[in-house]
Amino acid sequence: MVAQKCKIRAVKIDFKKWTNWFRKADGPGAALRRKIRICAAEAAAISIGIHLLIMLFAGSLVVFDSVYKRVAAFKSENIKRPEPEKKAVQLPVKIQELQKKDYQPKVTTRMVAPTARTFTLPAMELPEIKFEAAGRRADLLSLSSHSMPGGLDLGVTGINFFGTRSSGEKIVFILDASRQMMEDDKGGYYTYKFAKDKIHQLVDAMPAATLFNVMVYNDNNVDMFRPQLVPATQANRDALKVWLEPVNSNPSSVGQVAANYRSAFTYQTAIGGGVRHWLKPVQAAMEQTADNIFVLCAGFGRYPIRQSSGGVERDESKMAEYRAKLAAVNEKALKAFNAENEARATKGLPPKIVYNWNDYMEHELRLVMPDPPPAIRTGGSSIRSSDQPERPVIEHLDAVWDQHYTPKQLMPPRVNFVYLIASDTSRQSGYDEVQALQKTADAFRGDFEFLRGAKTMKNLLLYNRDF
Repeated sequence: MVAQKCKIRAVKIDFKKWTNWFRKADGPGAALRRKIRICAAEAAAISIGIHLLIMLFAGSLVVFDSVYKRVAAFKSENIKRPEPEKKAVQLPVKIQELQKKDYQPKVTTRMVAPTARTFTLPAMELPEIKFEAAGRRADLLSLSSHSMPGGLDLGVTGINFFGTRSSGEKIVFILDASRQMMEDDKGGYYTYKFAKDKIHQLVDAMPAATLFNVMVYNDNNVDMFRPQLVPATQANRDALKVWLEPVNSNPSSVGQVAANYRSAFTYQTAIGGGVRHWLKPVQAAMEQTADNIFVLCAGFGRYPIRQSSGGVERDESKMAEYRAKLAAVNEKALKAFNAENEARATKGLPPKIVYNWNDYMEHELRLVMPDPPPAIRTGGSSIRSSDQPERPVIEHLDAVWDQHYTPKQLMPPRVNFVYLIASDTSRQSGYDEVQALQKTADAFRGDFEFLRGAKTMKNLLLYNRDF
């Protein structure tokens, strides 16, 4: 036993010597680094041990809490409750007495609503729905024509008239009935018939509470379906078909429009009483306080403005010579025109319609037109056309609005234009007229669209598109 202890001690002494030798061989720097690593390892071991102890303690708490709750959940007690006393149910009413009573059946009335076809609305005008608004038309552009406080929208109808869209309760359609609408390159009778059919289609789709009117015009003459707006009842729809059917349906009566409208008001504008073309029926529609106006026309038209800048005169002898030459050219043109219509009749085609006879002679027949004698300027009043033709027109419509809409506190109407052009005409042709129509539509919050002639009408009839 003593020998073994001495042996172990000798081994320890040898190990210590070896460690000291090894440390001396490494040098002082390596020994310091080794000591640092040893300290770090000891600190890490201590930290791991502490975390293990914390985790063990927390886990034991969770297990204890779960087991305690489970035991408590299944613990129950038997509680004895007193039973309620049983009582006999007593009915407050005796059955025998009820059987003795004799109830007589009561007679009640029932109201039955008639169907939509058993009655029609009377031809009366709906009351105006007013609102407070101040300022000129330019201050009201952002408002809708029927967006009025308290509006009931009883007869509001959405309209799509050849691409111009709007909605309202009082709608007027205006149709140009001049010979210019019936020219071959614009579709002639086919175009005009489709336009009338479109108006019937839109009126037939209106609710009975919607008020409407239809007007046709040619130059200074305006004919109206009714003197005032009427509701879109079935009776008025049928009457409209009878009234509108003969308009430009007979070649011998193209452009013939009855002069059934004369304004009872005077407007102090540059145009004044010289209103004509589409402006005259628009004025009539505004006098009826329409909220939406749709115009199908073949041009803007000329609206002369009077000014005192002198007139013109011509030499009467030279004028007589000029008229004789012009009559000879007219005779040649008339013979050519009659010959063409006879050829059309043999083929079963409708006759040719000419709007501007001078353009027909000069450009289509290539006839040489005589030059008029020079003019001699004199004093007095004359008539001129405005460089901006839409300006006096808009000023005139503003005056009509002031007189008929402003006292009733109504919005100005939306004025929409559909411009009928020839199938081979570009949109830049007649630029002044296009700009004038578009600016007038913009001034009254309306839409502006082009409608091409025969080819467009053929496609619309063939495919039945919604224009």
